[in-house]
Amino acid sequence: MKRKFVPLLLMVFLTLSLVGNVSFAQANLKLEQSEPLTSSTGTLINYVDGTITQAGPELVALSADTSCSTTVSSITQTMYLQKKSGTSWSTVNSFQKTVYSTDYISDFRTASVSTGYTYRLLIVSKATSGVNDTREAYSDPITIQ
Repeated sequence: MKRKFVPLLLMVFLTLSLVGNVSFAQANLKLEQSEPLTSSTGTLINYVDGTITQAGPELVALSADTSCSTTVSSITQTMYLQKKSGTSWSTVNSFQKTVYSTDYISDFRTASVSTGYTYRLLIVSKATSGVNDTREAYSDPITIQ
């Protein structure tokens, strides 16, 4: 698993190094690992993890990875970039990736955002191998500076 995560970390560090010494916010995910969603019929997923980081004045970097307890038929991981409006959240962008016959998936994306607004990352991961296991995790919100 560490071998697969290293290229992702290198991409994040490269992206952040391109913006100089500017300090930006980062939020790690609050993992919802203990209970599967009601649509789940199995316990295939070990964890869902990821981050949302401000990578530039109007740019965020999104990373996500999902690990399963065994090789599964497929894993679909969807990252939702959500913007806060009042007390509710709306999805402003989404990215989906599916892999087959594996126990791990990772993804890294960047997305444009607006200064002064608050965003969070929602990851929904679904593993299928005879049964379905769906988990979700939300990040803490970050306000774009």
